[in-house]
Amino acid sequence: MSKSEKARAPDRKKTEPLPFDLDNPKLPKAIEENALSSGGYPYDKKLKREAFDEELARLQTELVKLQVHCLKTGGRIVVVFEGRDSAGKGSCIGRFTQHLNPRNAHVVALTKPTETERGQWYFQRYIGHLPTAGDIALFDRSWYNRAGVERVMGFASEDQVADFLREAPPSKACWCVTASSCSRSFSTSARRCNSSASTSVATILEAVEDFRDGSGRHVAL
Repeated sequence: MSKSEKARAPDRKKTEPLPFDLDNPKLPKAIEENALSSGGYPYDKKLKREAFDEELARLQTELVKLQVHCLKTGGRIVVVFEGRDSAGKGSCIGRFTQHLNPRNAHVVALTKPTETERGQWYFQRYIGHLPTAGDIALFDRSWYNRAGVERVMGFASEDQVADFLREAPPSKACWCVTASSCSRSFSTSARRCNSSASTSVATILEAVEDFRDGSGRHVAL
């Protein structure tokens, strides 16, 4: 091999081994400690179970008080949970309803529309699930699917999406005048973190605080 060829030849030194085994399902402690806050997640460390349970119990007590207030005043509350698959929506909803009276708090998790529903006005299948006086309705995903999942996955045409974007604001405004309070919670990723449920409960309670005072404004988070 000539000198010029030797100069162009790649360095064949052995690469240093990784400081951990890629086949080992248990990651090193340093990676585990920094995994939660990666990707812009707002928490630096996992909430301790004792602190989580204490805070969640306090917030769930407030939710029970809110439900009693709804029953006394005939108020109606709609809570919408949006997020991708495995984002933690179901877990958060479970914490919401854990101590609520199921007669007056129901979860709406609709499957894909039937042939009949596909021929209806898009919002029609949701109207029947809006709460009556004294009730709380929690939607595990909602009509916003049309602008999100259905659009991305090709389940809705561009014309259908355009119709939705035009009709959604006045439709929602009408529903939120009927419902005493509307709130929307976004779940992005569970991240094996047990703080999301108490955070969402606190957010929704803050959103409906004025409703408990009787002012009944429309809240959009």
